[in-house]
Formats: sequence, structure tokens, C-alpha cells
Amino acid sequence: MTISRETLLTPMPVQREWVELPEFGAEEGVWVHGLTARELNLHRGRLMNKDYTGVSRAAAQMQRERLAIRSMRDDQGNKILTDADIEALGAWPSAILERVFDVCNRLNGTSDESDEPAVKNSPETGDD
Repeated sequence: MTISRETLLTPMPVQREWVELPEFGAEEGVWVHGLTARELNLHRGRLMNKDYTGVSRAAAQMQRERLAIRSMRDDQGNKILTDADIEALGAWPSAILERVFDVCNRLNGTSDESDEPAVKNSPETGDD
């Protein structure tokens, strides 16, 4: 049986997972949310050069921080951080950011390697 249009257009909740961050204190943590298709497309679009000729190496170097910023939420599902916080996240110990990033990838059905070919095959830009 083919699924109905109404069923296909019914909003679906995104998955979320609690990630413990004991480095910030006992019982501290953050909800990591999967992104909607639109949010993931916007995230990937931020990796592109302005003229869409390839992936910006500078943006790709901060993709973990950007995805974490878009995915970390409070108890009500509101974003906690903004792109203005990217430098602060980049200063975290890598193990903490990787823990959050790994959950982001799992919830979004993506992997770090999925963006590598785009970076490798992109023309050189002046933003290195």
C-alpha cells in the first residue's frame, strides 16, 4: 500500500539524545537534536564558497563547531548557542567536541567522511 499524502506531510519529531558533559560539572550535559532536512541543508550550504564553486576550506575546518551549535539544545528544544560562539567551541578540548559531534552525525544520518570528498575535490580558494 502506498503511503498517503497526508501521512507524508505530517510533521515528525526529530530525535534527540542527552550527552553528558562532566567536564563542566557533575551531572552537566546538553540535549543534542537531530536537524530537520532544511536545517541540515542550511548547515551544508554554509560550507560552500559564496559562488558555490566548491567547499570553503575555512568553513569546512569549523564544521564540527557549526554542527554542534545547531544541534545543542536546552530542555525545551531551544538552541543554546549561536554562530557568534564558534571560536569558544573551537577552544574546547577536542574530545568533548567530538563526543557531541559524533551524536550529531548519528542523529542526522551523516558522517564526517561524507563531506571529505567534497573538500578534496573542491578548487583551491583564497580562504585557507
